[in-house]
Amino acid sequence: MVKNDEGILIDSERENADGKITRIYENGINKQYCYDNNGRLIKNLRDGIIVNEYEYDKLGRVYKEYDYENDRLYEYLYDNYGNLEEKNSYLLTENEIDNLIDKDEYLYNKEWGNLLQTYNGQEITYDKMGNPLKYLNDVQFTWNGRELVGADVDGIKIEYSYDENGYRVSKNIAGKITEYVYEGSDIIAEITEEHVLVYVYDAYADLIGFIYDDNKYYYGKNAMGDVTDIYDNYGNIICSYKYDAWGNVVTITGDLELAEINHIRYRGYYYDNETRLYYLISRYYDSEVGRFVNSDDIKMMLYSETCYNLYSYCNNDPINKKDSQGDDATDIRDVVVIHTDAYDSDREIKNLCKVLFDTMDKVYRLYLDLGGDYISKINHFIDFWNTEAAYYDYIIINTHGTEQRIFVHNMTSWLTAEQIAYHPNMTKDQVLYSSGSRYDEMEVIPLKYLILLSCNVGHYRNKTDNVAAAFSRKMTGLVLASDGTVNVDFSTDFWRNYYKVSSLADEEWVRIEGENPLGKRNTNEGWLIYYWSRLIGKASIGKKDVSITSLVNCLQNSNYISFK
Repeated sequence: MVKNDEGILIDSERENADGKITRIYENGINKQYCYDNNGRLIKNLRDGIIVNEYEYDKLGRVYKEYDYENDRLYEYLYDNYGNLEEKNSYLLTENEIDNLIDKDEYLYNKEWGNLLQTYNGQEITYDKMGNPLKYLNDVQFTWNGRELVGADVDGIKIEYSYDENGYRVSKNIAGKITEYVYEGSDIIAEITEEHVLVYVYDAYADLIGFIYDDNKYYYGKNAMGDVTDIYDNYGNIICSYKYDAWGNVVTITGDLELAEINHIRYRGYYYDNETRLYYLISRYYDSEVGRFVNSDDIKMMLYSETCYNLYSYCNNDPINKKDSQGDDATDIRDVVVIHTDAYDSDREIKNLCKVLFDTMDKVYRLYLDLGGDYISKINHFIDFWNTEAAYYDYIIINTHGTEQRIFVHNMTSWLTAEQIAYHPNMTKDQVLYSSGSRYDEMEVIPLKYLILLSCNVGHYRNKTDNVAAAFSRKMTGLVLASDGTVNVDFSTDFWRNYYKVSSLADEEWVRIEGENPLGKRNTNEGWLIYYWSRLIGKASIGKKDVSITSLVNCLQNSNYISFK
């Protein structure tokens, strides 16, 4: 929900049970979104009138796009290498195809099947790394490795510079310099000699607008995160953008000067007016062509079954996917964060999602005040695990816990390690087929990563018989948990929100167990990683004030110290 300084509602949204946005109310306009059984967007409406429809081929690639506002049908055809081969535009007359009005043709290098050689007859030349030197419309590029450091557009010289993390920190267009300021991966300001533009984030860490020349402007977005409108502080539309499926700007209406000043466009990407490319951190995307300008890092191909084309954008599904870093297409929503009433609010948990995954993902409560007795509350969580959890790559559980318990509703209902996976000495078959419990049985699911932000659930002392080890017997991937007390620090700056977590040596736990009445702190091994009932290592990061992003990276990259 976005409100201006006067309290006027600019933007609000609703989600369905799968976390997909189904309706957006924006300044008096109702926008509705419909999905197929695979969760793919197939239709969007404005005030009950169909605006766009989409069709997909059997490989999940966008095949047809109906634009009823402009009476157009776009058809996208691909070759056997996953390359766009043709883009055809037809005139729609009373929803019927009338005639072909435009055709874009692609020709690829025969030796390297993904290398675009000509586009509509314009030749592209490359260096040995697959970076284009001579590009479309006679644009010339200069590269330092895989970083674009210079361009020549119609005789205008452009220079780009980057920091050690690969983020672009300055742009020089014929002597006019723009400097960029970041906090983490979020851009918070851009500065020129004449102006300062400050980006505004809401309490959910979502980019909602900007301040320019002391005037505040707000973004209106669709369900995919595209900036479609810019509002002033009084709720008036100042300018609007219309995109095709690939993010190419079809029309701009309203204040064209402000529309050009604003660079946040399709999917929330940064648009460079001078080159007509989107800057996606690790590389640049050409929405007109529907491809990245240069190839992906070759190592990404080794880790992704779907990344078979090093130049393709979002595996040719630009409707339902995004690629904010330019190196790995992801579904718009692919993570679930679980928490209980014991923690503050959905808002803070959504902030965590935004910081980690650059998206506002579904928040699923372990217990939604549905009523019922102790057993039904536990079975509510188990039902989620058995029926929904496998649809996500990441699950983060943020709730209270001990070595043997994880709470599913405040401090009154909990699952024990034994209830999760029965006995640690059981074989895999015994775990799968054991019965007789009064609780529903948790199934083994193909989950990649589980992060437990609960105290002591990964306790090293009982490394074969704690909550983390129990969960690891119920999934095919890795579990990360703390040996000691977990402290989650939610911090707020004026531009964004972020999380830091700590695994602390635990004094209180030892007192409760009665092993150390003097309260001497227990030895803390930090963040531990479990795989199929056993402790395999310790995350190669510090114990205190670490970002959850770094914990995720440890899991993804197997960056841990093995235990003997």
